Amino acid sequence: MSSINPDNDNKDVASNTNVQLASVYIKAQSYIPQIEQVYQGTNPNIQEAKLLGELLQVLAEVPKGTHLFCDPILEPISIFSLTIFSFNEEATATWLKNHFDPILSVCDKCILNFARGKCKMLQHFAIQRHVPHEHVAKFNDIVCQCRGKEYFGQR
Repeated sequence: MSSINPDNDNKDVASNTNVQLASVYIKAQSYIPQIEQVYQGTNPNIQEAKLLGELLQVLAEVPKGTHLFCDPILEPISIFSLTIFSFNEEATATWLKNHFDPILSVCDKCILNFARGKCKMLQHFAIQRHVPHEHVAKFNDIVCQCRGKEYFGQR
């Protein structure tokens, strides 16, 4: 019986986590083409606010401790979700920050991919969408401030 043997409990937890992550991967993979279409500007029919909401729901299902930015399936979703910082959705932005901070505090590869993805997003808004520089800079400042608070131990 697994409740008696702690080793079996750990295996059960790992098994459940793997099943949960596999389910998330299936959902996440279905969104990657839409994210790329947004960045490429090839599908004007995509409702980005709706897409963002769906991506946040996928991220909510990801097991704790999952490397969101060095995982090739979850990284595009995690990066695109940064868009929430450009809206007046403080509660959702705080939830996302709290979801990202633990892994961004311990994984160098996640930090690198986070920085690269953020740059890709900034370029997309500035160059492809022609968003005014001051808006792009403000978005960057907001994201950097959130990361800075974590880095310097302020919450």
